Amino acid sequence: MIIYEDYTGKIIDAIDDKIRVMNYVAHGAVAKLVNLGVSDEFVYGSMLPDFAGMARTKLIRPILNNEIENGVKFHYATDYAFDRNDKFRLIKAKFFEIHNKYLPRGAARACADPGSEILLDGFALDIPGAADLFDRVMVKAAGHSVKNDSLTINHVALNELNQKMAEYGAPIAYRDVEFAAISLYRRLSDRPRLSFSEDLIDRVAETFVLQQKVIGKVAASLIRETVSDLSGFRS
Repeated sequence: MIIYEDYTGKIIDAIDDKIRVMNYVAHGAVAKLVNLGVSDEFVYGSMLPDFAGMARTKLIRPILNNEIENGVKFHYATDYAFDRNDKFRLIKAKFFEIHNKYLPRGAARACADPGSEILLDGFALDIPGAADLFDRVMVKAAGHSVKNDSLTINHVALNELNQKMAEYGAPIAYRDVEFAAISLYRRLSDRPRLSFSEDLIDRVAETFVLQQKVIGKVAASLIRETVSDLSGFRS
């Protein structure tokens, strides 16, 4: 367990084996909305914990690059703000109940929690400039303007992920519920307590249709409230 200080000065826990959410586009967009003057390295840092989880590696803390380190701190502050938002908590709780009717408890939790985060990223791409920001930052990261060997334990895996992210660009496919379900299935495949079987992908996608509609109704206000909550962020 690693302890971080959030933007309010409170101490929060970041437990290494928790479900790693994957709303990296929203993280980057929120970082820019809170402070238009932040550097691309700060924005990259605001997405980096999600990338480390996706690359199956861990961050090396503290990161020597101050801009990236401060971005990482902002990431956890953003997680804290999202997690305490009543709208988002209610959505996750409701869809846990729905998914839990046909999935094991761990998989239902994953579909309700990171599943909602993935679907939120689809709407985060509607923020003006969010997709272009993501593409620019990832091209820089893939071009080694960031020294990956000082960021994570397995810098090779992170570098490979950076290259893929730069090649694929902003994940507009997250707007497709079937793609979102397949993406979640693949990312959880090596986590037995959270994974679900391949034959249930279509069922998860069907539930994601309603989940996406509900999230879409609150996405803009959720992001606005998160930006407001983070206005007092200090690194």
